[in-house]
Order: sequence, then structure tokens, then C-alpha cells
Amino acid sequence: MLKEMINECRITFSLKTEGPVLIKKPINKNECTEDEKRYYQNIFGLGQNDRLPDAFFVRTLRQGRLVPYVPGSSLKGVMRSHAERIARTLMPSSGTDESTLGCCDIFQSGGLQKGEEIAQDLACSSKFQLYKDYGKGFPLNGEDVYRSSCPVCKLFGNGFLQSRLLIPDGYNHVYHDAQASIIKNSKPQNIRLSKRDGVGIDRYTGGNVSGVKFDFEVEENAVFRFNDIVIKNFDLWQLGLIGYLFQDFKELLIKIGFGKSRGLGTVSGSVEGMKVIHYGQRKPSEGKISGIFHFLRKSEYYTKEEKEMTGGEVDLPALTTPASEGYRRICSFNNKQAEKFLASCCETFSNGSDTGYLNGNLYRIPLEMRKSALENIKGEALEEAKKKEESPVEEENDHG
Repeated sequence: MLKEMINECRITFSLKTEGPVLIKKPINKNECTEDEKRYYQNIFGLGQNDRLPDAFFVRTLRQGRLVPYVPGSSLKGVMRSHAERIARTLMPSSGTDESTLGCCDIFQSGGLQKGEEIAQDLACSSKFQLYKDYGKGFPLNGEDVYRSSCPVCKLFGNGFLQSRLLIPDGYNHVYHDAQASIIKNSKPQNIRLSKRDGVGIDRYTGGNVSGVKFDFEVEENAVFRFNDIVIKNFDLWQLGLIGYLFQDFKELLIKIGFGKSRGLGTVSGSVEGMKVIHYGQRKPSEGKISGIFHFLRKSEYYTKEEKEMTGGEVDLPALTTPASEGYRRICSFNNKQAEKFLASCCETFSNGSDTGYLNGNLYRIPLEMRKSALENIKGEALEEAKKKEESPVEEENDHG
């Protein structure tokens, strides 16, 4: 599905710290030489006698100075975890209907060991691996893998399916006035952050434990901007899931980084702008934005239930005029238009009338991916292994 360009969504997204935030950089101070300690003191703006913190904020070299940033992988991991939580909320596991599980558990690896049960929410990657090693009549081509993956894997990817969500690193665009004037009037300076102290708590007295103290850097006044979050060849319900994630960021429901349980990591998110691009001869209807379902609805990428879906397009926000650039048709949205468009996409993923992709039961785990089918594969594999163990080994005759 990703071998050709059909459509694409590009989003500029920002995270503003609403309190102390720490994305940890691992440094073992006990193994540092004196030269290395001086190096760290220099790049983190510490004096000669200042003690190195126990945890640093991750930094990268940008425009001649080391600046704090949020790795794209960190944001993507948080988004996937919350997306799984949303999917399981909308389609909770009842234990009776294994076809309507909201998503898999990427850490549920399963296996073929004796006495180990196949979990109902077995990771999609593990399911495909079972079929690759032991399955019969399941080719595992691109259409089968996409159709048989859970909704979250269809967006974020798995071991057999490429992610269609690409997230760049987010860079800090707000500094303290003093730091900004230093950067403006002299050579580039490395950014110095504030520190927080932590102590160990005695489990009996509730007081401090002597000698158990640590400190860490935090960023408290920053906006991390992700300039080009890309969703390639999207279905509208996938933009709807992204829209729900952005709504929860806006409402401070998703935290990032270290120490979430101790008050760190609170951020607010906002969509600053967005572009939706359609490529080639596949054009949406007048005044509409189309997902790939609009163009590929009869293909083997979709299950029988999914092929029966209607729609596949949503209205363009008001005052939005598409522009053509060669083989691309581009619709650009400002902040308000982007929020309105994503809200329309959210309706295609889940809505109060139960007609969305997930809560409308349009998604079903294909029969060959369900627990009962996987247990049959496992049983056959164990039987084959048992036969090999019991079969006598023929001795080679040495006729010298």
C-alpha cells in the first residue's frame, strides 16, 4: 500500500510545557573520567564546583549550541500507548467475542512452548510469525498483513507492517529572556536548565532517608515544535484516531517523559497548521477530502465488513481552496480549520451513533487471526515437534 503515493497529511504540532518536564539522557557519572566530567560541566553550563545532576535532559547540537529536544520516538511511543488505551476503551475485551478486540498488546509475544497459552490480545507481529513459521495457506503478502492487523498496528506499524505515521524530533522554540539575549548578543551558548531535588522516603516513618538524595534537570518554559508529522496513505478513521490523541494533548490528559507519577511531564498540545495532499489521477470529489478507502474500497486490503462501509470522504473546512502543483492537489488549513477537519475525521473513527470504524463494529479480527485459529496452529506445530522427537535417528553405517 505504501509503494505508491495516494494521499498524505502533514501536520505542524507543538507541545508546551505546563510544568517541569524531563526526557532523560542516560549518563553514568560513576564511570566518568575527570576530563569527561569537565566536558559535561561545560556543555551543560555548570561551574567547576557544581555537581553533575543524576539525570540530564536529552540534548542535541543545533545551530552551534546544545539545546533540549523531544525525540520523535519518545512522542510516538506515548501516542501509541494512548491510542491503544482509546481502542481498548471503545472495544473492551468481553472474553466471549474474540473478533471485536480493540487492539493487540505489542508486548504479548506468546510462543510455542508447552503449557504456554495463546493470549486473546496476542501481538499482531507474533500472530504473523506463527503463520510464517507454521501456518499453511496464509501467504502473508502486503494485503493480508494490513487487513489482518489491529487498528493501532495499521497506523503505527508492527514487525511485518511499516508505520504510516512519521514523527520528527521536536525542538525548543522558547527560552528565558536572559538566555535569548545572550544568544543574540554573543556566540551561541548551551542552554542551561533548572534542577529539581528528590529524596528517598522511609516506608515506616514517612520521613527522609539519610544519604538517599538525587537531583535531575527539568525544562519548565518551552514549546517543542514538531514541524512535519506525516501520515502517509491514510484512511479517514486513522486521522480520526490522531485527532482524538491531539484533543487529549490539548486537554492535558497525556504526559511525557520521566516522573509522571511525581508531577512531571504535564504538557499541552496544539495543531498549528496542516496540509492534506492527494497525488496523481486519484482525485477526491468536489469540496471533499478522501481517505484511501475511497479509492481502494474493493481491494484485498479490507475485510468483508470494511468493504461494506459507506462514505470515505469528509467535507473540506469552510474557506479552504485546494491548489494544484503538478501531480499534487494540496489543501492547506490554519489552526481552526485543522481542528474542525480533524473533528470530522474523529466521527469516522468513533461517534455517539455507533457508526464509526471502531465502535460501529466495522472492524473485525479476521478469522485466521483469532485465538481459536492460533491455538490450532500451535497444536499442529507441537504435534510435529513431538513426532520429530519420537522418531528414531538412523545410524550411519561406516563402511570405511
